[in-house]
Amino acid sequence: MGSYLNKPKTDKESEDVENDLLMCGVSSMQGWREKQEDAHVCLVDFDDDMSLFGVFDGHGGAEVAQYAVEMLPSLIKNELFEKGDYEKALVKAYMDFDDSLIDPPVLKRLRALRLKNGKTEESGEKMVTWILNFFEKKGTIFCSIYPANEVYACPYG
Repeated sequence: MGSYLNKPKTDKESEDVENDLLMCGVSSMQGWREKQEDAHVCLVDFDDDMSLFGVFDGHGGAEVAQYAVEMLPSLIKNELFEKGDYEKALVKAYMDFDDSLIDPPVLKRLRALRLKNGKTEESGEKMVTWILNFFEKKGTIFCSIYPANEVYACPYG
């Protein structure tokens, strides 16, 4: 699952993002691992009145986490998403993402990312993704967890 350092790297990469409805910040830190294996996505303007946030934990390498940042937003905007069924859209996106990991072009992309990161062994993935759905001052937060393919809808406002 990757090698560890004698002491953690505590430098952080941070950014602030905002739109008319939301202001937030994201930050990542390498920690004890030899290389940063995690990735995140923060799209405050993901869709009309919607934001997308994801944290992707590369288990033993960064390539699947980096691939998730590249692909998951477009996979979420599927036919179920367009119909407003966001819970099923998230589950379908994760299933499609999982299925894509055996496609030869995707395997080639993952190998290229792995080599770019200086790794030779394959890695796994754990992801948590949130869609914030803003309708007037009330909305729903959809939280999904992969690989369990669980989705939770939480009303707020």
